[in-house]
Amino acid sequence: MFCPNCGKEVPGESKTCPYCGAELITEKKRSKLKIILPIVIVLFLLFASFAVYQVIKTHTGTNQKQEVPASNSTNNKQKTLMLIPYRKGNKWEYRDRDKKIVIKPIYEDAKPFSEGLASVRLNGKWRCIDKKGKMIIQTVYDDIRPFYDELAAVTVDDKWGYIDTKGNIVIKPIYELTEDFSEGFAWVKINGKFGFINTKGKMVIPSICDSAKYYVNIFQNGLASVYYNPPMSTIQATFCGYIDKNGTQYWEN
Repeated sequence: MFCPNCGKEVPGESKTCPYCGAELITEKKRSKLKIILPIVIVLFLLFASFAVYQVIKTHTGTNQKQEVPASNSTNNKQKTLMLIPYRKGNKWEYRDRDKKIVIKPIYEDAKPFSEGLASVRLNGKWRCIDKKGKMIIQTVYDDIRPFYDELAAVTVDDKWGYIDTKGNIVIKPIYELTEDFSEGFAWVKINGKFGFINTKGKMVIPSICDSAKYYVNIFQNGLASVYYNPPMSTIQATFCGYIDKNGTQYWEN
């Protein structure tokens, strides 16, 4: 064995060089290094490969989630949910956007779907079906308007009230005329005057104006527009102003 410092030959079992005093690497140490070093290299390569795999997997998975499934799911959902009333002769049916028949033509009249239900007329009376054509509300009414805020206006003996999506009457039919709910409010006509009720049927803005002279719109962005419309007149309706959900009028005559 030779000293790596001075280059002189020294006995094989020496731990230090007898000539220069340098520490020597024995054959046992060399054997241990020969065994440990390859193991360390293999472990490092395995760890590096695993790290690269995780980065590639994460990147690929993100792209797939963002691009393929979301797009296909959205398109399929839109096609599935969109059913349109379609007149075929003197009967009505429902078709999708590709004009494929989904619900057969057996109805005398049909209205668009709203909140998962559609009003259909059969034997002169109105009921409600779901998107599979199943009769969900079998109680018959003279008319059923679309659902908004999970309530639909219905007529019983020439009076208007509201039903829920199960067909239960939740606001009794006592009104001369009603409008669809919007932002939790619906205008109703009672005793010749317009007022607003909430979804519980409580009159929250009572008798704001005479229905013979004025017309009130639904609430949008917290306000409802009011128009002056003289009866039996050729004069075009005149915009008056707005009311808010507290019943405050924002105009002066």
